[in-house]
Amino acid sequence: MAMYGKMENSDDVPITNDTDELTVTLPDTNIAASERYYRTNKCKTFIYKALTSNFGLFIFLVVYTCAAATIFQAVESGQHGDHFVSKKKETVNITAFIIQLKKAQKNGTDFFETNIQAQDVLSAYEEALHMSREKEEEMWTYLGAYFYCGTVFTTIGYGHITPHTKLGKVLTILLALIGIPLFFRVLFGIGKVLAEFLNTILLFCLKRFQRQHDFDSQDDKTQPIMPVIVTAPIAIVILVVYIIIGGAIYAHFEDWSFADACYFIVISILSIGFGDLVSVHPNLYFFSPTYIFVGMILVAMVAIIISQTITRNRCLADTCSVSKETN
Repeated sequence: MAMYGKMENSDDVPITNDTDELTVTLPDTNIAASERYYRTNKCKTFIYKALTSNFGLFIFLVVYTCAAATIFQAVESGQHGDHFVSKKKETVNITAFIIQLKKAQKNGTDFFETNIQAQDVLSAYEEALHMSREKEEEMWTYLGAYFYCGTVFTTIGYGHITPHTKLGKVLTILLALIGIPLFFRVLFGIGKVLAEFLNTILLFCLKRFQRQHDFDSQDDKTQPIMPVIVTAPIAIVILVVYIIIGGAIYAHFEDWSFADACYFIVISILSIGFGDLVSVHPNLYFFSPTYIFVGMILVAMVAIIISQTITRNRCLADTCSVSKETN
């Protein structure tokens, strides 16, 4: 074995030459640096996958919603002066109208009756204004702000609770731009996981049933397809049962009929949100966004399963047609 070159210091890399192999010896410092680099990249990859997973995005959505609710409560709670000043101006206008009405009817025979009617109209309006202010201020509690954030993320937008400050409107725009894409990413991600889980459970049950009854399918290609066909009606039944349970809960707290409660749930989980029926019970401010979110996940699961069923039925039909042509 021959040695070429001369090592001038300890950092030089010794190289040995032989007829069979070339050996390169790296210093220990380079090996340690490589190991640190590998571990750092592995840690970064793990953190990135954890944060971008369905669970990580869901946790981020929850934290984002809680933080946004805190901000909206601080901004909107007790800050409805300008909104109700405009309402007061309407009161002044109505008062002026009633005064003109009194003057117009002064020489008529119905002055006394007109005076009573005008005072009743004004009193009813002022009472409604006072009740509206108290009711809206009660809505901007923390749970009310949390409920508002939920209506923004889900794009339901009932309209019964809205920001009246300029800062609140700007924050709503930012909330929607970030929250809506994040929400639907989490929605369909979890819906896909639930669809795959339900397919796996039914496939397991199908194989177990076949083993217990000593039944083997002649065509193994149909076995992955059969559970998907069965999954669609089962998923729909799960969704219907979920709506019925929620209907009973809302009918109890909101003093609605069972049909109205189910109607409210359906237009909510389908992100329609007409606003003719709105849940305003304080005990449901936290329950409603959570319940509607889970309901929308179930709707996404049903949509994904139906899409898979149509696609795999088409594949099965194409396979059968090809096999007939071959025979």
